Amino acid sequence: MSCGKTRMLYKKYTYYKYYSTKTYDRWICTLYPKCKSSLKIHENQEILLSNLDHKHMPTDLYKLSNGTFLKVSDRR
Repeated sequence: MSCGKTRMLYKKYTYYKYYSTKTYDRWICTLYPKCKSSLKIHENQEILLSNLDHKHMPTDLYKLSNGTFLKVSDRR
């Protein structure tokens, strides 16, 4: 799941850090523009604004013992 962008996992969905200001970060769903879900998170980690209406199922991610995540795909 690495493409050089900072990612976040929240409620089983993944987000990219879209931009930052002095007081908050804006995160968008990794499936943007198909999915318009986003989060606005204050510098103290409080969610200020959210649109959690995803147009897809959650990502299948598993946390490994070293703290990294493994994305599971079912491509047959």
